[in-house]
Amino acid sequence: MKYFVYSENEEQLKEILEGMDLNIDEVEIDEAPIDIASSFGKEAGFLVSERAPERAARFTKRILYMMGMKAKVKAVESEDTINIEIDGEDLGNLIGSQGRTLEALQIILNAVLNKNAVQKKHIYVDAGGYKKRKLESLKKVVQEAINKAKKEGKPVALDPMSAYERKIVHEIVSGIDGVRSESQGEEPNRNVIVYPE
Repeated sequence: MKYFVYSENEEQLKEILEGMDLNIDEVEIDEAPIDIASSFGKEAGFLVSERAPERAARFTKRILYMMGMKAKVKAVESEDTINIEIDGEDLGNLIGSQGRTLEALQIILNAVLNKNAVQKKHIYVDAGGYKKRKLESLKKVVQEAINKAKKEGKPVALDPMSAYERKIVHEIVSGIDGVRSESQGEEPNRNVIVYPE
């Protein structure tokens, strides 16, 4: 990933990079083009390039250490996403009730790893395959709701779920003829309703 960094001298730049959990010896530093600097409200600055998966894994391990957890962390980068997989024993505390702690960790990592990024990437975090299993379960629930809505000709309301899960539901429903979906309600009780067309 590339980050815009404004500093007045090399010593200040080094301090800023350390605060971003970047080692000055492991990044490429160039002068930022004027259009990038101006998009951050500056006339000049530096463009810092780093290997995003390594930083993401390192930062995740640091958070897990502070939580008193030992786990293996693997980060893989694609064009617009960094997938972080956490494996280990006793991941229940990390996942939390209905995956809320894991979602909170994902929000923190998105905020930290995308701060001052020239092109932001979505950080997706899973622990012990929890989200993968939950996604498969969600797909089954949505398919059952679609079938019921089509068969009975009535709207089918799903249980409240996170914004990410609602997005998945809308994507699944949008690919099926004869049904549509809408979100309703207020957080944390916002849910999706599948309507027959």
